[in-house]
Amino acid sequence: MKRYIWFLIIIGILFALSAPILFTQKWSNIDFMETGQIGDTIGGTTAPIIGLLSVLLLFYTLWEQIEFNKKQKEISIDEQFKSTFFNLLQTQRDILERVSGKFTKLGLFVYEEYPQHNNDIKIMKGNKGWATVKNKPIDVESRGLEFFKLAKEQLQLIFYSLDSKEYYKGYNIEEAYEAEMDLEGKIIRGCNIPSEIEKEQDILIRNTRKPFRISYINDKYKISQKLHSEYQSMSIEKKIALGYAFFFNNYENIGYYFRHLYRILKFIKMSEDEKLEIWKGKASEAEKENIHNQFKQYAQFIQAQMSIDELLLLFYNSFLFDKAKELIIYYDLLENLTIQNLIKNDHNCIDDLKLKDKKNLFLNLLKNTQ
Repeated sequence: MKRYIWFLIIIGILFALSAPILFTQKWSNIDFMETGQIGDTIGGTTAPIIGLLSVLLLFYTLWEQIEFNKKQKEISIDEQFKSTFFNLLQTQRDILERVSGKFTKLGLFVYEEYPQHNNDIKIMKGNKGWATVKNKPIDVESRGLEFFKLAKEQLQLIFYSLDSKEYYKGYNIEEAYEAEMDLEGKIIRGCNIPSEIEKEQDILIRNTRKPFRISYINDKYKISQKLHSEYQSMSIEKKIALGYAFFFNNYENIGYYFRHLYRILKFIKMSEDEKLEIWKGKASEAEKENIHNQFKQYAQFIQAQMSIDELLLLFYNSFLFDKAKELIIYYDLLENLTIQNLIKNDHNCIDDLKLKDKKNLFLNLLKNTQ
């Protein structure tokens, strides 16, 4: 547009300057000298041209002012955006430090509960004390990044229970202890155990402990037999949503972390739309892409500050909240999360999230180093 206006102005100026010469020359069929009024001829010819040039110059001045105002508005929007964004980003990290929860799980032996123990619990058989087990966990909260690390373990346990064909409930520490003692009488210890016997023992140990581990998880997260049964026939997306819902229901304070993260992404998207609005629908596809990439880099600032465990929970959280998922996809916020980071590989069921395969990343890295 700017180049076109300048072209018209230059043509007009050249024509206005050359008109007196052109119109006072004697041509084969036309002789302006015979008019007797050379000045009138020149004036009558050049006046409209000069008037047109004045209009073009005025239009150009107005157009330049509009462009200047547009750029000033863009600069103002950018400055306000950056100030607000980095304040929100700092608040997000502050919220991370305040996210907390208490986690417990069974240890190697299914009568032991972790993280730590500080009380002795007597296991009774009949009216007699049969065994004493250190089993009451210390009331300790995990915070910040430690919370997300342990949250991943809890999700693994939940999906372990849900994916099991069998359903168990009513964890009993006395029965768990008795089962472990029975195992001790059946297991052969040593270094020179034949591989076949070792495999059989591993299967026996796993099958003996499995009901206690599953019943412990089902009791803790209130997983009913009805929901467990319905889970088996669900689509993979609904399975993921249900599994994460059990976790989210027990640790709702993580919701504040994700709500604020959604607020930041929504703020970025609104700012991007506001900048596009300045163009009033006249932006080219290249300009639209440039504006999108400009704001996408701010979303990448968020991702750069997030650990893999945070990204993992963000992935599972998105199955409960579609609006958040849309923005996660739009800004490719899970770019650094790989398929292998998930609880199960088949949880990679949404192509738009574009999770990478760690094996391919490794192969590409090798190619780049050659």
